[in-house]
Amino acid sequence: MQPLDKTVLGVLETYYSEEIRCFMRLHQRAVTHFDISELFGKAYLKVQSGERAVKGFRMTGIYPCRRDVFTEDFIAASQVLNTVEHQAKKNAVNEEISAQNQVKMVVLPEDIVPIPLLKKTQGTRGRKSGKAKLITSTPNKEELEESMNQKEKRDSVKKTWTKQNFFKNINEE
Repeated sequence: MQPLDKTVLGVLETYYSEEIRCFMRLHQRAVTHFDISELFGKAYLKVQSGERAVKGFRMTGIYPCRRDVFTEDFIAASQVLNTVEHQAKKNAVNEEISAQNQVKMVVLPEDIVPIPLLKKTQGTRGRKSGKAKLITSTPNKEELEESMNQKEKRDSVKKTWTKQNFFKNINEE
């Protein structure tokens, strides 16, 4: 009774498997999630046609309606469903559904999954955070000169220390 399963989806599965096999053979690697849409699209283009869909409806006897497709077994099964017990169960289910429909409950997507908050990242790269300054003003200029002098002193101490160690090591040998 499912015409697309008979004619379209079964063939689509075959073509899709073939596309995957050819892809893996050609590229010598596994299929990733980036490749799936391309492979599925190629397979779908091979399968899609109105003729296949019509053929599915024709094979299942849905359109044009062919009464010879439906045998006595189908009819006997449907007659069992029309018993009094079945009708009572069906009515109870319908009443339950209508009772549920009277209570309208609104569920928003935010209730199911909250909206994610954007995390603010700071890319300091090891620098201290500072404020914007006009570095040519007198107090800032003096502060900048002082920090540069301290850096030069540190560098000179490192150089002398390494030179001294270098010459000590040479003299000791």
